[in-house]
Order: sequence, then structure tokens, then C-alpha cells
Amino acid sequence: MKTFQPQIQKLNNTIQTSNGMTNKRVISLNCGFLLLLLILSFAVPSTARSETNASSSLSYGSSTVYTSGTSTASTTIFGISSTSTIIDINVINSPEIVAKNAVVYDVQNKRFVYAKNAEQIVPMASLVKIITATVFLQLNSGRYKSGNQIQTVQIVKKDKGYNAGDRDLVDGEVWKVENIIRYMLITSSNYAAQSLVGSLIDDDFAFSLLMNKTVKDLGYKSFSFQNSSGLSTPNPYYNPKRPDELNVPKQIPSAIGSAKEIAILFNSIFTAIPFLGTASIIPEATFINLSGNTHVTKNVNYSIFQIPHIVAGKTGTTEESGGNLVIEVNPNNKKYVIVILGSTIEDRYNDALKLASSTEAFATLK
Repeated sequence: MKTFQPQIQKLNNTIQTSNGMTNKRVISLNCGFLLLLLILSFAVPSTARSETNASSSLSYGSSTVYTSGTSTASTTIFGISSTSTIIDINVINSPEIVAKNAVVYDVQNKRFVYAKNAEQIVPMASLVKIITATVFLQLNSGRYKSGNQIQTVQIVKKDKGYNAGDRDLVDGEVWKVENIIRYMLITSSNYAAQSLVGSLIDDDFAFSLLMNKTVKDLGYKSFSFQNSSGLSTPNPYYNPKRPDELNVPKQIPSAIGSAKEIAILFNSIFTAIPFLGTASIIPEATFINLSGNTHVTKNVNYSIFQIPHIVAGKTGTTEESGGNLVIEVNPNNKKYVIVILGSTIEDRYNDALKLASSTEAFATLK
């Protein structure tokens, strides 16, 4: 089996990556003043805090019921940074995969044991919802310190929604913060993401500026966001009458990043806020929201459950991104993050299975 030793060497020399490519999308200068006002309004907490309410969910085997009881969501992302130290190099046996970009990150030893185009900046699609939830919780925790923490979210169905999770939501119904985040991650609901953000800031693009600031302040360089959901945005320069070979893309990715930095950031998020990682690997969940409506959701990503030792994960798909997947596995009680980008909807699971098998063999030997 071939390996990717040169890329591993490059990654493990330093954790801080150069941008690798220039972001072609320029944010309008008139947003700068808005960003300044928002930053002044929402101070980022400097200490970590986690509060949970065990009575807010009842587990029944593979199905989980989330009730409408009260609780607070005040977890922050203090300590999540890209400045970890990478030590010596080890390379797993490297199977052939469809994904254009992939990594396997050895969490315990802070090293990459597999890399394929790991620093290339590519579309993230709905993977970004993990970051959306994280930044929301941090900003909301800041409001909580002044006595104004948001605990409920009202669904507002606007803009675009495509999947089953979007269709099932009812305009105007009210959810607990934690439960609408779980629902958003299980179903990858765009309306849930937009409503969550809208409860805090009535401008989705303005919130994306705060997301950009948060990751940049933590030392990450590859990320750029333009909305909370990961939905691609229409390209204003696209001309349907122009021949394809002369035309620009019809859609522009709204969230981009590198496999390398996704692995490091997502591991930190899954460690600091565990339910963000486990929500997407629940086979079935029932939500009873504060409006009294019941939503039964089944995880359509059934193939994810075939991956051995999986403990966290999130999927993402758009036409521009292809099939994306981030999972965390713990073979032999050792934690690894596997990132798959630019695969297909089905092949991303096959790619992950191959890398997870190679990782398990590597972890057993070590």
C-alpha cells in the first residue's frame, strides 16, 4: 500500500499552516463597522464553563427522547486553538480512497498519521454547523454572564431549505437551545441553523463574520464562512445563457477550510462540548419542543453506524463540496479524528471505513 510520507512530514513539522490559496471572495468593506459593533456587543468569555441537565433527555436503547424541560447552554470553547505541538512521524497503511482530501489525526500524540491534500482549502458544506453551534454557545454564554442568556429559539422558515429536517419544522414553534442544536446536527437542518443564529443576531451574514473572527483569533488560517448553514450561495456573475466552458460556477461555497485544520478544531470542539459530536451518530431521536409539537427524526446517514469504534461525527454535502465526513474513533482506547472531503455521498463512508480499519491496525500495533 502506498503512503503519503512527504505530506505527513510537511504537516508534522508545524501545526500552523500557510493559507495555501488566496480566498477569492471579498467581503464588502461596509461590513467592517457592523463587525466592530458586534464584537463590542458580544465579548468572548475567557474561562470554560459547562452546565447540563440530565433530566432533559431519556435514553431508550438506540432511540433518545429529548423533552421540553428547562436548562441552560453555557458551554464555551475556551482553549480550542490551532497551536498544538506536533511530534514524531508515523504513517498508517494508506488505502486507495475516492476523497480528494483526507487526514487521520492522532489526538493523543498530536500528529497526523495520514494525509492527502490536507492543506488544500475546499468547501465544507454542513460540516460548518458544528462551528455554528460552537460559536453560538460561546456568544450565548457571554450573554448569560450579564443575565440575558437565550434559552429558547423560535423557528423562522425563510431563505432556503431542502432536506427532511427543514420540511418537518413548523414556522413559529419554540425549542430549547440544546434541542434545536441536536436536531440541526442530526437532520442537518438549515432552518434550524438560521433560526438558532437569528435568536442571537438578526443577520445570518453578520453572525458568519463572528464565526470568522472566532477561528482567526484561535490561530486557524484556512477557514472562511459566509453563512451559518453551509448552503452554497448564488454566484452573481453566473450567466445561464453563457456556454458552460466559458461560464463561472453557478454557486459559491459559503464555508471553506482544510482537512488539516478541520481535524484539529473538531477534535477540540468534540472534547469541550461532547454533545455536538454525538448528536449526529444517534440512530433515532424524538424531540418534544416547548410548543408541544413532537418531531421523530431518523438519522439518514445509516452507513455511519457501520464504522467501528465511532464516538462522534458529522456529515456534509453540496454539489460543490461532494460528500464530506468527519468522525472520531477510539480503537484500542486511542482517539483519532478522520476527515473525508470531496468524496461522494456513498463513497465517503467507504473511504472512512478504509481509513478507520487502517487506523485500528495502527493503534493495535502501537
